Amino acid sequence: MSNKNFAVFNALNLINKKLGTSYEENGFNPFSENYDLSATGVESLLKINQRKKFIESPKFLEECESALVKKLELAQKRSEEFLQQFQDLLAKGNASPKMLEEFIYLKICTELLKNINLKNLNYEEILDVIQTIYAMSAQYSVVFKRIFDKDFDVQLAITDFVRLCKITKTKKEIDKQSDLRTLVHR
Repeated sequence: MSNKNFAVFNALNLINKKLGTSYEENGFNPFSENYDLSATGVESLLKINQRKKFIESPKFLEECESALVKKLELAQKRSEEFLQQFQDLLAKGNASPKMLEEFIYLKICTELLKNINLKNLNYEEILDVIQTIYAMSAQYSVVFKRIFDKDFDVQLAITDFVRLCKITKTKKEIDKQSDLRTLVHR
């Protein structure tokens, strides 16, 4: 691990140990090559682990093992497709900074799902992965968690994902405008 970025390694380990292992073994890096982990970044990553504790187990984990394997296989395939189509959208050049940020979220979710061992199911591992996905972004997990549903539509999910990126941007702009109004009226 001599030529690895320890900031990336530490950030991925803070999110989920499987991601740190994936970085060590396969070079998985959803961040930029010059990624630097700040104190506020560490704090926000630690909050993910706090939020995970409050996320309940999804009902589909109670299904029989064969049904669960099929659902996870389908989620892995859809996640790859979702990531690829979102990457194609970004490559067209009309991506906002928020979309680029959430592309990292998609990469991480896809990597987590990809690393679930379907031949030897470990329910605690699966629950940990799902809780991590849901805890990283409450807003975007609303779209991403539908990946486990049988009627999931990648195009619709991308549309919803982009809409959420724009809504977030709009909320920030509104907050800035209200801050300016407050300053002006003082």
